[in-house]
Amino acid sequence: MKKLFTVLAIACVAVLFVSCHKDGVYTPNKKISEIYYTNEDGVRALDQVWTWNKDNTLNRIDIYEGAAVYSSFVFTYEKKRVVRLDNATNDRFVEYEYEGDHLTKAFAYSGSIILEAYRFTYDKGKISKIVGTLGGYKSAEDHFNALQFVLPDEVFQSVEKTQKKHLAKGDIKSDWVETYDFTWTKNNITGLTVTITSGSGYASKVMHEYQYDNKKNPLYGAFINLWFDTDVYEGNLNSNNITRSISREEGEDDEIIDYQYTYKGQYPISKKINYGDETTLTEYVYAK
Repeated sequence: MKKLFTVLAIACVAVLFVSCHKDGVYTPNKKISEIYYTNEDGVRALDQVWTWNKDNTLNRIDIYEGAAVYSSFVFTYEKKRVVRLDNATNDRFVEYEYEGDHLTKAFAYSGSIILEAYRFTYDKGKISKIVGTLGGYKSAEDHFNALQFVLPDEVFQSVEKTQKKHLAKGDIKSDWVETYDFTWTKNNITGLTVTITSGSGYASKVMHEYQYDNKKNPLYGAFINLWFDTDVYEGNLNSNNITRSISREEGEDDEIIDYQYTYKGQYPISKKINYGDETTLTEYVYAK
């Protein structure tokens, strides 16, 4: 399984065990310090190290490949609200704009070029719709998604795969539009429809369904999560932990992913993911 150095970040949309009341703030009571990952071949290795500021905000995450740091992501804040994420290994970064308590815009840059732009709509305090436009890409290698800090992981993966496929074919121009429509049950996303259209004639619609446990998601309100090309995500907009995700697209087989957790108290210390014939394991170490 090849690791991708794409990052996800999201806005905090609700309060449970994290002490934030507005988007862009993540100051959890239970702070992750390390994440270990065991791939489908049974090889276990250090995956991430999280470093925290004295004011309880997340400073940076270092991603490991073997015994060395593979990439690093650094956060910039204004009054504990994140306004920028930098990839310390290249010129890619994401900037966030807010109105009142809510994140309203996100932009992904390569130097001075805007690669992606997203705008958010809210209903009763929760994200109800996201509309994004993509452009400025010369190749699939240029891809750096502004929704890396917004969408639940399970959703982002399928969207990212579709984007990369069409980037490689040269389909994504400035008229590539993505629309995300959310369905919520309390503080969890239980449904999401992702519609993609392009002036080149490409169109798709993927419907996602999610099931949950009643335990606390340690990444709820977090601003980052690393992912793998055949792995799935944490669901950072959700207050509980996803136990099953189902993705449906016309003409394609349903994609079903199951999750099993080991808990210490209310928080998971490991997560096993069953995806087809593959099984992987993520382990969380919390700061004392």
